[in-house]
Amino acid sequence: MIPLVADGCAVWLKLILPGLAWVWLLPAALTGEPHPWKRRLCTGAAAGATGVMLASLLTMALGLAGVFTPTVEAAARAALVAAGLAAGAWLHRGRLASMLADAMPVSLLFLAGTLTILSLPNRGEWLAGGWDPGVYMNEAAALARTGTFRPPDPLFHESLTADERAVFLRRGLAGIERFPGVMTDPARGAFTFEFFRLTPSFFAAVHRSGGLAAMARANTIAGMVLLAAFFALVWTRLRLSHAVFATLLRSEERRVGKECRSRW
Repeated sequence: MIPLVADGCAVWLKLILPGLAWVWLLPAALTGEPHPWKRRLCTGAAAGATGVMLASLLTMALGLAGVFTPTVEAAARAALVAAGLAAGAWLHRGRLASMLADAMPVSLLFLAGTLTILSLPNRGEWLAGGWDPGVYMNEAAALARTGTFRPPDPLFHESLTADERAVFLRRGLAGIERFPGVMTDPARGAFTFEFFRLTPSFFAAVHRSGGLAAMARANTIAGMVLLAAFFALVWTRLRLSHAVFATLLRSEERRVGKECRSRW
């Protein structure tokens, strides 16, 4: 139980702190909402969504540079948060504290949600290489382990001859495949991945703080944050009942779509 709480808190802090530090960038229409509960919901949900994006972008930048190590990551995240708080304190001297206070209730709900998600029973995850979820997760785990989007593959490139390596390779649409969806870079003796970088960057950030179990639930954590932001956005424009209905409909959209595709 204690490791689960520690992992959940670590994931939550990694995702929420950048959003809180830069919450002052949010439009005044959100942070200045006259209705107190709307303002708190909008500020907290937007801070959570901003934190998810900033955490992912920072991980991607470090991974592309090949320096996504625990030490460099911790220093870069601390600098990002410190820069946001310092800029906010300078540009919004009287409002930063109130915006942080408004964001805190929803931020604490995100913590409770993250802990709940991590405590759910294990679910089946389709991690086979060549299928999108598997490639994304393998790319993220490799990034978290090696610190780069081009992890070295010395066993393959140094232990086998060119003829022996050819047995295990095939030419795909994006290059020479080591595994389905995973390319090989003979010049560097490394893997290279075909897919986009932002999604595995988010997964890698979660993996670094919460381990493989948290990474397998990263989509659910992100979905929780983004559904809250969606609910807040609809509520600012329409009635509360409309926001509830639209959010329920949005949360069921993917499941219903998959069910329809499987039937047809």
